[in-house]
Amino acid sequence: MNPHENGNGTHHNTTPLHVDSPGIYSRKKQVKFADTVGLPLVQSRIFRDDFENLPTLQDRAENRPRTINKEMLQLCFLQPQNNPMLISNVLLHHVRLEAVNISRSNGLIGSVLVHNMSYEKVVFIRTTEDQWATSKDITCRYLTTVSRDVDRFTFAFVVNIDVGGVLEFCVCFRDDSHQEHWDNNYGKNYKVIKIQVKQLGGRVRTSSSTSHYEVLSYLQIAPYY
Repeated sequence: MNPHENGNGTHHNTTPLHVDSPGIYSRKKQVKFADTVGLPLVQSRIFRDDFENLPTLQDRAENRPRTINKEMLQLCFLQPQNNPMLISNVLLHHVRLEAVNISRSNGLIGSVLVHNMSYEKVVFIRTTEDQWATSKDITCRYLTTVSRDVDRFTFAFVVNIDVGGVLEFCVCFRDDSHQEHWDNNYGKNYKVIKIQVKQLGGRVRTSSSTSHYEVLSYLQIAPYY
């Protein structure tokens, strides 16, 4: 009898079985090569040896956050511009410090309000770093007219004191009759100290010079009416 016929004489469409091992039967496996289905037989990969561009241990150490000591100035007085009686004090005493801020160049920039009581005005800041054993005068420059009775002057200078040192200053207005009017913070003077702080981070950015009119970007000055 034909092996593909059953006892009734009919045929079965069966696929021959392949014996892999005793007791295990599977269909016969077919092997196809890559080129028969349109794929390349070989895949190539190019490896570059750009080891010189890889970060070194030194580079990683330099980019790692570190603690640095930073010297900075600190004001020892409140901003006069926050005093609601500032304009009244200018008209009464003829000159008053308006505002002071610390610049990037480790200095001070600020503004002074002067009573417009004379056409010619000489306005300056008198400073000392040794408790008035010696002193230096910093000339202020006219900036703008605040009102019919008040003018605004500005100043900027670098502070050269060591950590723990103290700078003191006061303001003077000399009118056209050569009479001097002073603002010495009611006898206490305006004081600035230098302190040292620790900062977590990288490089501290500083500037070697400060523009005289940089005061406009540092001081939040509102018009007076």
